[in-house]
Amino acid sequence: MRILFLLLWLIAYPGFAAAQIECGESDYQKMKQDYQTEFQATRFEKAQAILLAAQNCKEADQKWIATELDLVVAGIAAQRDNAEKQKLTAYANDLAYKSQIALRDGDRTTAFRLAEFAHRYVDDDNLQVTSALCYALYYNDNPDQLPLPWASNLQGHTSQVNSVAFSPDGKRLATGAADHTVKIWDFATGKDVLTLQGHTSQVTSVAFSPDGKRLATGAWDTAAKIWDLATGKELLTLQGHNGLIESIAFSPDGKRLAAGANNTAKIWDLATGEGLLTLQGHTSQVNSVAFSPDGKRLATGSLDATAKVWDLATGKELLTLKGHNK
Repeated sequence: MRILFLLLWLIAYPGFAAAQIECGESDYQKMKQDYQTEFQATRFEKAQAILLAAQNCKEADQKWIATELDLVVAGIAAQRDNAEKQKLTAYANDLAYKSQIALRDGDRTTAFRLAEFAHRYVDDDNLQVTSALCYALYYNDNPDQLPLPWASNLQGHTSQVNSVAFSPDGKRLATGAADHTVKIWDFATGKDVLTLQGHTSQVTSVAFSPDGKRLATGAWDTAAKIWDLATGKELLTLQGHNGLIESIAFSPDGKRLAAGANNTAKIWDLATGEGLLTLQGHTSQVNSVAFSPDGKRLATGSLDATAKVWDLATGKELLTLKGHNK
């Protein structure tokens, strides 16, 4: 009751704050405990009120209170900044959405003006705004193009999507996700027509075979898999990598698969499931692999800030491309 009386007194008579009050040691300690509870719950304004009351107690540790007041004031400022940022983000997202709707309806000028305003005056570091602005600019520069089908929002994974790939005929889309699954989507309807399950960790790379009949997947479980898309059955599991697989690619003839894992890349024979080559030379994770159009060379990109080109007949490194700074 004494603490409540003190708080009410300070609220009613703020000018009394300069005077010190006999609170009692137990009351002061209770105020400190209440302050800690409010502070840990990030209820900074309530914590500040308790501190302001406590500093008028003769028993108060003024140095400790001054330090805590600085922390509380900083917390209040951060919360207000965050609340303001959230409002701006919501406003920017709304403008980006309205820009997309205008573009869908064929009003290219309005789409551009909305996206431009959101980017210039509201939030220039918002991915939705940036995307809306890019589309508005593209379709204003290419008036003969029809807007993208915004209704094709592919939802079904339960965690982040790490990799996507179109089928060779452009009618299907493959997505690999951190939920350990791969989904095949019918792009015309936006519905998933197949879910591939078999990996035991997140799927980081997906690639269609040149004929579109198979799908290759790579995952953090260190395995690459080949799937029959007519049946959804797993045809082959390629094991032998010494780390997390980050990238895969079919050869142009569809007979080989390249996979990048750890600081190496491997070439696999898909008829036998055997490893043909292990390409060593990078000093860090291989994040990207790509065959040349004739299938005779492989390009690899790595976290060591280099790209390399390899001769697949001999396994020798032909070229190291340096220039990236990380």
